[in-house]
Amino acid sequence: MQKINFKQSPLAWFCAVLFAMSVFSPQAQALPRGGAYVYIVYTMKYKKVKKTLKAAIPSSIKAKFYNADLLTVADYSGKQKAVSKFERAQLVVFIGDETIKLLEGSELKIPVLIVNSGLQDVKSRKVVTYLFDKAHASAAPSGLSKTSLATAAELKPGTVGEKDAVVIIGQKDDAFWKEVAAVVEKLLAR
Repeated sequence: MQKINFKQSPLAWFCAVLFAMSVFSPQAQALPRGGAYVYIVYTMKYKKVKKTLKAAIPSSIKAKFYNADLLTVADYSGKQKAVSKFERAQLVVFIGDETIKLLEGSELKIPVLIVNSGLQDVKSRKVVTYLFDKAHASAAPSGLSKTSLATAAELKPGTVGEKDAVVIIGQKDDAFWKEVAAVVEKLLAR
């Protein structure tokens, strides 16, 4: 095998640059082909929830889980890196107050689902849906339309996805997190 001399071969440089651009470009890292794509942002406090959601989300949805405890957002650029990563998805789901506090002041260009947190410190240029179980319903932000349901199956088109809204599902524990997966599926189907 002959060694390539990059100093003397412009063609070798061109091929190397072209290869690097194809591997590292945003288009190469864009949405996967086929199926929906969602980022689920959690903390180690919700490690069990991650497992439940992973099992409950249909295979047609490509879910990426992001442990926010590992996020270094001490400066503005750390937040921006996280936000740009999330914006590659079609929906981002934040679980609990801790994930919202880490990205406080951020605005995403994609729809956002905030689960069991009434904090309004993360915004979306499209729509924010707040989803609560019975135990956390009192933390719901005021001033938004509220819908109470027994299960996600009762969620009617137009209830969420068009304007910021609050949805309360009368479930708790694992049953609630399975309903979260169903809400994610409905939001992505829009």
